[in-house]
Formats: sequence, C-alpha cells, structure tokens
Amino acid sequence: MSIKMVQLLALASLAAAFAGCAAHKESVASESQDLASSGDESAQSEADLGSLGQSFVASGNGSIGLASFGASGGVPGDLTAEDFPANPGGAVFRPAGCVVGKNDLAAKTVTYSFHGCTGPWGLVHINGDVAVSYESTDPTNLTLTYSSSNLRLNRTSITSWKATAVITANGDDRDMQWNGSVTGTLGSGRAFERTNEKDFKWTVGKPCLSIDGKSDGNITGRNLETTITSYQRCADSCPAAGSDITIKNVDNGHQIELRYTGGPHAEFTAVDGSKVELTLACGL
Repeated sequence: MSIKMVQLLALASLAAAFAGCAAHKESVASESQDLASSGDESAQSEADLGSLGQSFVASGNGSIGLASFGASGGVPGDLTAEDFPANPGGAVFRPAGCVVGKNDLAAKTVTYSFHGCTGPWGLVHINGDVAVSYESTDPTNLTLTYSSSNLRLNRTSITSWKATAVITANGDDRDMQWNGSVTGTLGSGRAFERTNEKDFKWTVGKPCLSIDGKSDGNITGRNLETTITSYQRCADSCPAAGSDITIKNVDNGHQIELRYTGGPHAEFTAVDGSKVELTLACGL
C-alpha cells in the first residue's frame, strides 16, 4: 500500500471519528431537549389536575369540606340541593354558570360538569365531567376521590383520571396528600400515562400552591420519572421562579434538571452537563 493511500485512509478515519463525535453530541442535545420539553409539559398537566382537585376544597374558620356552592356552611353534611351552580371554596370559575354540580347524597358524590371555564392557578379551557366522592370524620380532615373520562384541561385531553386526596387543616394552612393516575394526550400531541404521589400545600387567602413529590410512567413510549424538589403555582399558569424538577429516562439512566426562571422560561442542565434555555409549554 502506498504512503498516499495510507494517508488517505488515516484522513478518512479521522473524519469518521469527528463525524461520530458530532453525531453523538447532536444525539445527546436532542435527547436533552426532548426530556426537558416532554417532562415539563407532563409535569404542568399533572400539576393542573392537582390544582383543579384543590379547588374543590371549601375552607373557612379552620375547617374544610367539599365545596357546596351555596349550601349552608360549605361542608359535605350541608349539601342538600339536587342541582346547583358551582363556585368551589372561594376558587371562582368564570364565566358565571360555566360549571354545574349534581349531588348524590346517598353516594356522597358530586358530579361537576364544566363548560369552557377559566379557574384558579392558571387553569383555562376546562371542559368535561369530574365526579368527586367525599368522606370526613371531623371539620379538620377530608378525603376526596376523583374520577373522569372526558376532561379537557388547558391544552391536555384526559381519557382516564383517578385520584385520592387526603386533606388536613391546621389553622389557615392546608396539606393535601395526593395519589393519582392519568392517561391522555398532551397539547403537543404526546400520549402520556402517569402515576403520581405528591404533597400539595397552601394557605387560605394566599395566592400560591406548593407541590413536591414524584411521578412516573410513559410519555410517547419513554419511561420517564419526574422528581419535584420545589414547585409552586400562583396566579400564572407557568411555575413560579425558583421551581425545580429533575426528569430521568429510566430506560437509559439519563437525567436533566429543569429550573424555572419565571414566566414561560426555564434553564435546564442537559445530559452532558451543559445549560440550555427553554421556552415552556405554559407560554404557548
């Protein structure tokens, strides 16, 4: 083999190595972007469901109950109407009359029908039915069980939702231990199927809802685990600045961290450790 041929082969090998390195970097960047965007969108949709669930809790004078929408006192035992307009627990839904609740006293279940509602915590475009069963042993605790098979919430279409919330009151402070599962399609068209174990905290009369916990399950076929170390929803649909989550691809162990910086913006630490700016689904 001639010296020239050897040189050409060496150059070809070097070019292939550079191409492989570039392809690897591109692959890592692409995976990081996908983990960030799909994980963020799913986390926000799951937070939307928890926020909606919280809105059914009526609070006052250190006690809690299922919002009664005009029944005396706002606690489950006071629900007497068969049909009534809804205005859950100080969480106003607009326009007026966009949601109606039908109470089944024997089953201790209220079915709420939403028609184009805008609600608290940045919730918009709420359509569909949610059945909420309630149980309470004293004024400072409440257990709610939710189910829906036709709910549209913000940009997410939900085909199956089941959850249980155990809510306790301590003065004006509220704690909601949440376990749930949800299946549907995100606004981007991604199919998702998730389970959640979370803790929601809020204070009566204050605008923010704090969330921590974990969720896992499939998003467009990827098994993703989301860990919420700090997440806060206020009046805006986007997470408050300082909120922080990690998203892990369980199949290959790759993980990114997503830190929200306020409004529809976040910074994430990619799989390779680099930091990239991201525009959030809540800003779309």
